[in-house]
Amino acid sequence: PFVRLPGREEPVAAKVIAKDEQMDIALLQVADPAVKELEPLPISTDRVGRGKSIAVFGYPLGDAVGMGLKLTIGNVSALAEEATEGMDLLDCTVKPGNSGGPLCDKAGRVIGLVTAKSRTDYNVDSYGMARPANHLLDFLKKNLPSYQPVAASDAEQGWDQVDAQVSDSVLMIVMKE
Repeated sequence: PFVRLPGREEPVAAKVIAKDEQMDIALLQVADPAVKELEPLPISTDRVGRGKSIAVFGYPLGDAVGMGLKLTIGNVSALAEEATEGMDLLDCTVKPGNSGGPLCDKAGRVIGLVTAKSRTDYNVDSYGMARPANHLLDFLKKNLPSYQPVAASDAEQGWDQVDAQVSDSVLMIVMKE
């Protein structure tokens, strides 16, 4: 795989260090000097409540709607349960290309990992789905022994401030042939 760094058009090579296909998550290593400048995002495993304001960051539809990172705002609609395969339901637009992007709260903390859309036989837009942050944290601790959580503030901000805090750390995965 390759990743595209913020502000750069040309993708750089990445190596898969670990993956969990059931959770649809992978840990990538990027050997490029620019990556050292990226800041890790704080992860919060605090319980998320139904109705919590959230933002999804990602690259929906790849470059079809522009090359830049997209921010979608919404709410947590339902909490993880067996019927949702342990994922929270999101009442916001989630498209292919959002998968793997962070789900953030108004303090700029990662509270989940966007994974999928709910399946429906109806001709309606379905819910987005995200793995709770504790799954991400467990994966990082298991596969990256040197991982140290980043200190996080509880202070809520405007979405424009959260965007400024988060956007430089969200990379686009590009599959080249």
